[in-house]
Amino acid sequence: MCEVTFGAASPTLATMMGLGVGLDYALFLTTRCRKLLHDSPDAATALGRTVSTSGRAVIVAAVTVAIALAGLYASGIVFIGTLGAAAAVTVMVAAGASLTLAPALLGVVGTKIDKWHIRTPVDEPDAQDDIWARWAANVERRP
Repeated sequence: MCEVTFGAASPTLATMMGLGVGLDYALFLTTRCRKLLHDSPDAATALGRTVSTSGRAVIVAAVTVAIALAGLYASGIVFIGTLGAAAAVTVMVAAGASLTLAPALLGVVGTKIDKWHIRTPVDEPDAQDDIWARWAANVERRP
């Protein structure tokens, strides 16, 4: 059997990384859900669309971070590699928790999420006259 030992700093680093990305992913899902709730008052539909659209982005982001952290093994220093492995596992667990717990809590809260008005959700602009929409259309015309 192969035994892997982690350094004393591994739990601290992994906890910091897990909390950071977990909160980021949960806030990302919450913002998308609020935006969709403003477009359609049906909470179940909004949550389904949130998980199907932003959930995919969360998965891609978590896998990307985990691969980057796994790349720390390329340094050739075992201590740094095990730090990255511990953080990568924690990031994947945090992403899984965000993808399950955030929608569950948003489903419980439902449309009451905007009971206290904080601000209007910020999302991609809907207008086609946005500078980035024009730039993307220009790139589309000449790939």
